[in-house]
Amino acid sequence: MAPDPEPGESPAKPYNLSSWEWALENLDLSEYRLKSMQDMARLFLKADSPIEFLDAFLPYPSTAPKRKPRKRNPFESLVNADKELETDVVAQFRNVVALKKLCPKMVFTTSERRPDPKNMDGTGQKVDAAFFRPQDAPTDGRPHWSSQVVPAEFKSRKKGDIYDPFDDKGIDFESQAEKRKEVRAQIVTYSELVFEHQHRVFVIMLLVMGRRYRLLRWDRAGTIVTPSVDYYENPDDLCEFLWRISHLDDEALGIDPTAIRLEGDDFDELDTIAQRVVNEVDETPRPLEGETFPESFHYKYVRKMFEESIRDRDRPRYKLQIPSGDGVDHFLVGKAAVVTPGMAGRGTQCWVAWHCEGSRFVWLKDSWRVSFEDIEKEGDILARLNHVKIPGVPTLVCHGDIGNQTTLTADWWKHKNPRAPVAESPTATSAPPTVPDTVVEVGMPLKKFLFGRQLASIVLDCIGAHFDAASHKKLRVRVLHRDVSDQNIIIYPKITRSSEGVRSLVWGGLLTDWEISKPVIERNIQPKARQPQRSGRWQFMSVYLLMNTLRRVKIEDELESFFHILVYYAVRYLKSTLLTDDDAAHFLEKCYDCFTVHNNRIICGAQKWAIVMQKTAGGLFFDHPMYNSTLPITFASKGLDVIVHRFLLCISARYKILAWNEWLEKHPNHPAHPQHRDRFQTPPPSKRRRVEGDSSASDAPRRNREDDDGPTPGMRMPDIPTPEDRILADRLTNHPYMIAQIRNTTSKVSFWKEDRLHDRVPPDYKCHYPLYETLPEPQTFPEPQTLPEPQTTSVADSE
Repeated sequence: MAPDPEPGESPAKPYNLSSWEWALENLDLSEYRLKSMQDMARLFLKADSPIEFLDAFLPYPSTAPKRKPRKRNPFESLVNADKELETDVVAQFRNVVALKKLCPKMVFTTSERRPDPKNMDGTGQKVDAAFFRPQDAPTDGRPHWSSQVVPAEFKSRKKGDIYDPFDDKGIDFESQAEKRKEVRAQIVTYSELVFEHQHRVFVIMLLVMGRRYRLLRWDRAGTIVTPSVDYYENPDDLCEFLWRISHLDDEALGIDPTAIRLEGDDFDELDTIAQRVVNEVDETPRPLEGETFPESFHYKYVRKMFEESIRDRDRPRYKLQIPSGDGVDHFLVGKAAVVTPGMAGRGTQCWVAWHCEGSRFVWLKDSWRVSFEDIEKEGDILARLNHVKIPGVPTLVCHGDIGNQTTLTADWWKHKNPRAPVAESPTATSAPPTVPDTVVEVGMPLKKFLFGRQLASIVLDCIGAHFDAASHKKLRVRVLHRDVSDQNIIIYPKITRSSEGVRSLVWGGLLTDWEISKPVIERNIQPKARQPQRSGRWQFMSVYLLMNTLRRVKIEDELESFFHILVYYAVRYLKSTLLTDDDAAHFLEKCYDCFTVHNNRIICGAQKWAIVMQKTAGGLFFDHPMYNSTLPITFASKGLDVIVHRFLLCISARYKILAWNEWLEKHPNHPAHPQHRDRFQTPPPSKRRRVEGDSSASDAPRRNREDDDGPTPGMRMPDIPTPEDRILADRLTNHPYMIAQIRNTTSKVSFWKEDRLHDRVPPDYKCHYPLYETLPEPQTFPEPQTLPEPQTTSVADSE
């Protein structure tokens, strides 16, 4: 299945930090930094000078006090900084800033020895120093990520520029030297921590290396960096920087003015809210038997989630202002329940929030929206789905862009590269305003499901929502979700009524996060690519999209994603023929976390490929490396086996047809082609032979095959699809067949048992396959290329 460019489609991102974050084995700090830096590749832009940087990003009001010229160099005591230890430079710099009053309205404190407590920062990172407002300045030698205004990192220069993360003179500004990369990765995660602990539009950072310094401005679209300058020889610009950050207000230094930090009684009000049990309902599934609920109520678990978010009193609490119609609504929040990892991207954070105007708990999501043409706000999409009463999607409360909050990195790049195409921008996902969306439903993560039948029903609800969104007749614009993953499926209790009139509280599913959905287009309309890259979680993307990042997402791909989610959670949490926890975890790793690198491209791993490409779709299996054999996987509940089998019949038939169609396209003159039926009879599969010759994936030049009537060297002719294959594959092009199969199977009580287990992935699980230290760079331009079948014995390995 060659990834020939399909018009009007943004390529999928490769294996990025978000996918690594949800892998089975937790990344340690060094691995996390490596991945975070890789996600930032080509997102560092160079300013011409410090003064250009200051005037562009820290403009100084004409009414503010002017810095007085100094007769003596304030940094004269640092003349030998290039020869001194990092700790000595930090101490001297701190003394100079204080004694010379270079930053009179800020306090410069050091924190290179002690991290914040684990409840504040589980990673234990320590930036060397930071500038604080006097009332917030710490005295305990810790970073205090939630309060610092401008972080400052120091590096030794005793060995020259080996710790400078950037190379002004080299071919690549983002130097690939190991020590330089390590420092770059370090400051990436420092900026990320500031964004995580504060409500930020951007972060300004000072980087000092011996006698030299750089200024950096971070936002979600990228980072702008000044050249390395000797502050002893040229002290004025650094003095101007310190003076400006001292006199500029919080908003001018990147702090979000719509997030009001709470103090005193306002801070304590959240504790009072967390203890209210009035109108609280237990979420346990049960027959209601005459039980009635208040008109306005919340589930107990929702209040508990809010209570957990404010458990640490050292963590700041906020009142957030969100546009609502012509006015503004207010929401009280503590610690975010969800924080998307990484510095680059949408920077999504979610809270269980208290809606002041509505006096209720809600789910508040804040992210940076890409502002390319034709990309809608998620709130607008939800409003349309809510208007026609589509079940299984969140209920919108309010949404809207926050003021004039936008990233500036893309504008800077365009200013520096006025003639370059937009798609060539390394920050082409930028210029997004921050967009909070608030919905009524506060759900539970999918892993909270209680038994297999319930898991299947939750997935069924979400497939139904997906179906209605893509085909509902009353919708003016029908949409395809395009990001079906486990994190976008939540559990939410709902009241149902049986055919006999019995009311019950059951756990249903909601399909969330519609922000990258795309309108469903008619077949005769040419689609339009809206952005250079699209998102999607690696683990649950279809095999076709993993092999073909430039292809358009189709219903078949989304249904396959639902299948992979069902299998993943069934293997991880339910009884099966995988007898040991290590076997279950090993299968999940091999099938969903692993990948293959071929021709400098990341493609699907071998286990996942083998499951969907099996010629006789009998069910799941594990190519176990220890036993050198294939182990069938079945579940304690027959219902799951039935659903998996019927899904696989359709999925495998689809791939059989895709493989055949691709082969025909590449071999128009082969005697097996339909146009040559009069001179070719298909031999039995057992007699087909592999034609000897060079691999089709070889980098060697290929001869013109248009005039070649013989078979292509190195290509195996795939099985010819049968009429039954085409019927099965067609069932995957729309939802009704799979909806009916899952609904019928879940209705048969005898098919299901008490099958829930503990999490079968041990907390200390160690992956069987190594983490790649280097990965291919993201591909943003179409490059037609034939991809080989992944080797079933070579997973997470380069070819």
